Amino acid sequence: MKNILLPTDFSENAFNAIRYALQLFKEEPCNFYILNSYSPPMSAPSSGVTTQMLNDSILKALVEDSERGLNESLQKIKDNYANDKHNYTLLPAFDFFNTAVEKAVKKFEIDYVVMGTKGASGLKEVAIGSNTAGLIGNLKCPILAIPQYAEHKSLNELGFAADYEISYTHKGLSPFTSLIPDNNTAVSVLHIMEKGKEMKAEQLNHQQDVRDSLISYNTTFYTLTDINVTAGVRAFCESRKLDMLCLVAKKHNFLDRLLGKTHSKSISSHAEVPLLVLNANTF
Repeated sequence: MKNILLPTDFSENAFNAIRYALQLFKEEPCNFYILNSYSPPMSAPSSGVTTQMLNDSILKALVEDSERGLNESLQKIKDNYANDKHNYTLLPAFDFFNTAVEKAVKKFEIDYVVMGTKGASGLKEVAIGSNTAGLIGNLKCPILAIPQYAEHKSLNELGFAADYEISYTHKGLSPFTSLIPDNNTAVSVLHIMEKGKEMKAEQLNHQQDVRDSLISYNTTFYTLTDINVTAGVRAFCESRKLDMLCLVAKKHNFLDRLLGKTHSKSISSHAEVPLLVLNANTF
């Protein structure tokens, strides 16, 4: 049984990610953990009774809002996506977002964190803002990032952005391969390299690791040259009409390039392709 964490800020974008997860895993027994975190109220240092009462009042309101929002989300799920194979646990968390996610992943042995790429808790803000090291750097659990307007549909072709500086393993790639519906599903592997360069022996070995891990699937390998990572991956997603793209986060700056820290037109902001982000430390 899979354990799926669904962080939400109760926005429509957050619920769209929940909707996607429910449909993606509709045929599998799953425990869904719906998480809403609310941060401790911040105020200037004071020993006054009035300030303490105000903080207590704010905290009480945050607790009530979180519990009400979680219950409303659950009711919406049951009304529209009832599924006997799915169990739900509500997680109101008096904690900062990154810490709440990390604790939930560890406590409930989470297999995937599914979240939207926009909104207060979206992957773009988490990955690009000051929380990069706090979540992406330490969270080994795969993150499935759902673009704002993405709709779930059959996974007819999945992409894998391969960085052959990484030594891939069957186990490390299993969060990706377990999402491939069947052996007839197309899997397109993309590698981007500088024009005129050839892969080194070690890179060729790592490419063979990918071939071995995907040998059971309908896999095709592609190479793009003389194009930056962001433009290349985005063009590949659009030309192949991918239903999902998997990438491995080796360094923060690699994710920054993909998610648009230094590019106004980023993959996460403009593509409609869900991103499965794996952590290189799991290989």
